[in-house]
Amino acid sequence: MKRLTLALVLVIFALAATTAVAKDWSKVRIATEGAYPPFNYVTPAGDLAGFDVDIAKALGEAMGVEVVLVGPQDWDGIIPALLAKKYDAIIASMSITEERKMKVAFSKKYYNTPAKFIAKKGDMTEFSREAIKGKKIGVQRATIHDRYLTDNYGKDAPEKDFNYMLEVDQPLYIPSGMKVRFLVTAEDVIHSFYLPDFGFKKDAIPGFVNEVWTNVPEGQEGTYFGQCAELCGKNHAFMPIEVRVVAQNEFDQWIAEQKEKAASGPDLTPFASLDEAMKLGQQKFAAACALCHGANGEGGIGLPFAGSDFMTNPDNRQANIDVLLNGRNAMPSFKAQLTPKEIAAVITYQRNAFGNETGDLIQPADVAK
Repeated sequence: MKRLTLALVLVIFALAATTAVAKDWSKVRIATEGAYPPFNYVTPAGDLAGFDVDIAKALGEAMGVEVVLVGPQDWDGIIPALLAKKYDAIIASMSITEERKMKVAFSKKYYNTPAKFIAKKGDMTEFSREAIKGKKIGVQRATIHDRYLTDNYGKDAPEKDFNYMLEVDQPLYIPSGMKVRFLVTAEDVIHSFYLPDFGFKKDAIPGFVNEVWTNVPEGQEGTYFGQCAELCGKNHAFMPIEVRVVAQNEFDQWIAEQKEKAASGPDLTPFASLDEAMKLGQQKFAAACALCHGANGEGGIGLPFAGSDFMTNPDNRQANIDVLLNGRNAMPSFKAQLTPKEIAAVITYQRNAFGNETGDLIQPADVAK
């Protein structure tokens, strides 16, 4: 979200010149964002990888020093942490701008990449002042794209969604003016429930229940964002927390709605056709699966689906369902993230897209049984 001309960001030699005691440069700490594949990302094993990481390692080898990778690092704070000497350099596909050059020193650029606006097919045929009226554009904070919209379109700029990558599908509601107790645990790996505005960070550990509390005063209702603060795997950068603090009457209404939904149970209405399941499955696959398994099922971080025995062999249908429900190896369970109907749709899509064409139609009841 922030790349045009990319370079390694350096303050290491400038800092060395100002320190009273000479730094031991046999070891250099280099930070990266860890959320921009294929340039920098976190592998299922929890390691940093990608083109930027390869460049960092090659630089260390050429200089004859040990490179210690630091990350993933939130983009908003990656330069401030550098200035605070948390590490010695950044390599994260960062664009060179005059404003940034006032704070840090850049190396020579090591690659160029174009920037594009992406919209749903058919929604926009051009990007102009007229075309953007009434539109909302997701943009990452503190990036050149954020500045571009403001500088070039002024008051005509579309509404910028600064909550991009922060909002969640199911936000947590709590009442204001009341002490609220949080019970924190996890079912796969160790996470960390971090809400800076509430002043706490509590580890979420499988098999253990930790406790923390808050009391948001009346008059301070609003939406508060947090993030998993423990390096927990490949999707660490995509684990936001959204808490909506509301008045007591609104909270009571929300509780009543949730009880009604729970009483009705999940939607197990069968798909009327394969096409219906495929349409929903394609949407959910793009959101939940494509990052690891490839948009065309070609694989990547995860296993390939196109033409694989696991997806085409009818004997593997139940195993396919079990993996989505319970996870396997580095793949997490999706039973808390997707409904039975959505899981059925995803599996139907996997087994019929990418040239698989098995004709398998998985119904919600197959998943819920």
